[in-house]
Amino acid sequence: MLRQVLVNHCTNSAHATEGRGTVTFSVGRAGDRVFLDVADTGGGVPPSIQARIFEPYVTTRKIGHGMGLGLAISRKILLDHGGDLALLSTSPAGSTFRITLRRAGVPPAG
Repeated sequence: MLRQVLVNHCTNSAHATEGRGTVTFSVGRAGDRVFLDVADTGGGVPPSIQARIFEPYVTTRKIGHGMGLGLAISRKILLDHGGDLALLSTSPAGSTFRITLRRAGVPPAG
């Protein structure tokens, strides 16, 4: 399932850059969490859909070029695994999404 999340992000980033930009991955750790940031140099997420970007059928692609399910499915998978997915930043110069998971061997807080 986590592999599917990575496939979805690589596919989205490749489409966003239209094969002419870059996709960068960065990893880090904060407390009991690990994260993977996926940044691309695509066109960004329009303001009109930023608040709904993780809802099913919301997409930045042209009609017929995607169903708008990748981010919704990815977020559901991550939530089911005790993680999350967030849009960290976006502009006409690109977007950065953060995949967050609990570190292995660290019990959930609370």
